[in-house]
Amino acid sequence: MTKQFYQKYGWALITGLLLIWIIFTPSHFQKGGVDEEFYFVIAFFVTFISILICLLFDTFSLIEKLLISIPFAFVSLFIMSLILGPLIVDFFYNDKTWFLWQTKHRLFINSIYYGLNAAILSLLANMYFKLRRLLEQKKNK
Repeated sequence: MTKQFYQKYGWALITGLLLIWIIFTPSHFQKGGVDEEFYFVIAFFVTFISILICLLFDTFSLIEKLLISIPFAFVSLFIMSLILGPLIVDFFYNDKTWFLWQTKHRLFINSIYYGLNAAILSLLANMYFKLRRLLEQKKNK
């Protein structure tokens, strides 16, 4: 995949991957949860999305993009899994998380969970790379 192609269609790729993931995976908030190993799969997927988002910024080195995407993924996972996610599930479902076994409820919660993860990752990446550009411009003056 060429750099120009990814710069042009990167968001479409990321959105497509998110949609496929949302549709075909169970909600880890559902009553009974998911297998313990699946939590690692979720962390890997969010880290992968973080890497793809950071690769959209073209003026920085590949190593920097990869190194910064990993802590961003863990910050996003922390915020969504431990702070916002349970609050959102509690708001919509209270103690009735068995509904998350049903397709429409699972799709709804997965969309919110992974969509907000992607939004947090995008915000973190935008803030970081804008600050890096400002520091680089200031340094060059």
